[in-house]
Amino acid sequence: MHVTELQDNHLFREIVEHSFDEIFVTDHKGIVLYVNEACEKNYGIAAKKLLGRNVEDLADELFTPSATIEVIKRELPVEIMQRTTKGKRLFVKSRPVFDSTTGNLIKVISYARDLSDMTKLKSRIHALEKQLKEHQQNSQESAFTDVIAESKGMQQVIKLMGKAARTEATLLIRGETGVGKTVLAKKVHAVSDRSQSLLHEVNCGELPQQVLETELFGNPEHSLEGLIQLTDGCTLFLDEISEMSLSLQSKLLRVLETKQIFTNNKNVNIDIRFIFTTNQDLEKQVREGQFREDLYYRLNVVPIDVPPLRNRKEDIYPLAHHFLRKFNEKYHQHKKISPIVMNAFYEYEWRGNVREMENLIERLVITSDTNEITIDQLPTIIKAGSISHADTLPEKLEELENYLILEAYDRYGSSYKVAESLGISQSSAIRKIRKYITEKEAAAEHKGR
Repeated sequence: MHVTELQDNHLFREIVEHSFDEIFVTDHKGIVLYVNEACEKNYGIAAKKLLGRNVEDLADELFTPSATIEVIKRELPVEIMQRTTKGKRLFVKSRPVFDSTTGNLIKVISYARDLSDMTKLKSRIHALEKQLKEHQQNSQESAFTDVIAESKGMQQVIKLMGKAARTEATLLIRGETGVGKTVLAKKVHAVSDRSQSLLHEVNCGELPQQVLETELFGNPEHSLEGLIQLTDGCTLFLDEISEMSLSLQSKLLRVLETKQIFTNNKNVNIDIRFIFTTNQDLEKQVREGQFREDLYYRLNVVPIDVPPLRNRKEDIYPLAHHFLRKFNEKYHQHKKISPIVMNAFYEYEWRGNVREMENLIERLVITSDTNEITIDQLPTIIKAGSISHADTLPEKLEELENYLILEAYDRYGSSYKVAESLGISQSSAIRKIRKYITEKEAAAEHKGR
């Protein structure tokens, strides 16, 4: 035998011996001719002790069933799952080898792979997937923690948002202009299972209806696809849905009902998660014939009502400081809000809601000449709002005095200047400052906790 042949044989033997799979060879009667090292791990017995033994004896002693026996009986390839007395699960492939001259069976070669670790791994993966799913469900609710929600009303909104985010349900977010409907809609998409896909947004009130129709449904004559078709597999956010015309409502209803869009003379299946917002009373519009009743019920699967800022007073203090930090950072400032201004914020109605507050604080950070934002810098409507509506003349006079003292002290910061500006004695100014300032600061601090 040549040196090259010896080297090749040695290499071949090394490959077989160190194979990950078990290799098990018998003759046509089931007598073991060769086994590799993997057999020792599977059966817990030295390979040399298996040589020369009959596979029928080993089947009772080491494993069950025997693929080799089946191959000898049938003279066909066999694949089975096998259990060993050591508790392992093996996937066994056995193949017959025939004499090329006579066609008689001469050997059976079996390959076996230990699936025990794989089974454990699959079980572990399943447990981890379950754990991950539970974590995702919890995190979808906790993902809204950066949304300021100190009030009970907003906490209920956030809880419902978290539940809705992990579903494919159509979502209708209702609330006055400026309450944050768009922010919440985008947040739902960001924590949903579609977060890695696109979010297409259209404001139905900003576009002429003909343009809106083309934007959503495309233009087949010009081979132009609409957003509905382009949003397949993604999320479509239609803001101010109440502004959509009745004819477009009909086309949208068909999409919601059939999950299809008709284009190029054929129906095309689409998979879209819809989120809608409105600042209108859709039920009233349905009664007045301005909104389709059947579409309303299609939209109203998961309705979420976002309360106005005036009904969630607990959120005013943290919102104000959130926007203050935001714009201080943006404009490289170090402004702060005086307690008297904060109290005025609490008393104000905020008809423009969160958006109005955000715009106001940005303007105050930009325009204020001092590090502290004082009440004289506020718009007249907010300063007036800091005085409640008293009924009797003495109450009205006291509130007017309260307002004048607060404004003067906020502007000058000393009892001497307050007395001078209002034409009263300093002792009277001190007494009134203690009465009104202490009371207002304590009220603002209490509301901000």
